[in-house]
Amino acid sequence: MPFRHTTAHEWRNEFGPRRWDRRFSFAFVRNPWDRAVSLYSFRVDRGDNRREGEVVPFGAWVEETFGDERQSPANIWDGPQVDWLSDENGHLLVDFVGRFERLSADFAHVCEVIGREDASLPHLKTSSRSAYPGYYDDRTRQIVADWFAPDIEAFGYTFADQGDRIGNGKTSRPRPNHREDKSG
Repeated sequence: MPFRHTTAHEWRNEFGPRRWDRRFSFAFVRNPWDRAVSLYSFRVDRGDNRREGEVVPFGAWVEETFGDERQSPANIWDGPQVDWLSDENGHLLVDFVGRFERLSADFAHVCEVIGREDASLPHLKTSSRSAYPGYYDDRTRQIVADWFAPDIEAFGYTFADQGDRIGNGKTSRPRPNHREDKSG
């Protein structure tokens, strides 16, 4: 599969439900507060978070992007991750949800399930930013919690989750054989 940001629903439609259901599917999610800081930093690096030539402060960006006046995300990037992984009825379409905070361990689990224990995951994008808790005050922490409540509920995140907990590794549907079906 080529790397591209595509929802599970879009992948399922591309493969067809029957073919999709024969394969082991997985995705990785990130702590919503860490994800918000990552989105902010990415946009600052690209020059997208500027007003009158100045970088918009994190707190102002959180209010503008996730605040009360917004009823839905301006684009899917700003929405809950569970929306990327669910069908129109809110049912998870993937077999396993790993956590970014446990990327190595959860990737190893995926590799074990599909019989590719020899696979490795390169670290292609690095960041020098500080840990996400330092970006927040009580107000911005609550705004992000409210906006990403579906993720917090679905994946059991808390603000303090910085990889110290075991990922929930939710499975949405049991499969008798999780090895990839090579027949098509």
